[in-house]
Amino acid sequence: MLGDDLREANRRRVLRDLAARDAARAWKRESQRMMLSTRDARKLAPELAKHGFALERRDVREQEKQRRQRIKDRADQLQSRSLRRRGLQG
Repeated sequence: MLGDDLREANRRRVLRDLAARDAARAWKRESQRMMLSTRDARKLAPELAKHGFALERRDVREQEKQRRQRIKDRADQLQSRSLRRRGLQG
């Protein structure tokens, strides 16, 4: 029974997030039509759209974190390769 409750809560969260993203996109179009500044558009946005904006920021932060990690991994790989070529490592 508890598992069903958790699944239902997760389903509701996913549906709310999808609705929030749609609301944010729709609000962006509407605010551009009304020629609002980005700041005013965010301030005047409906709550669901604000949640969508927060999800977008979280996604951007996560993508940036992954990009930095890929760069770091590549740098480590190149450094390791360089050291191996010089016979300084394993």
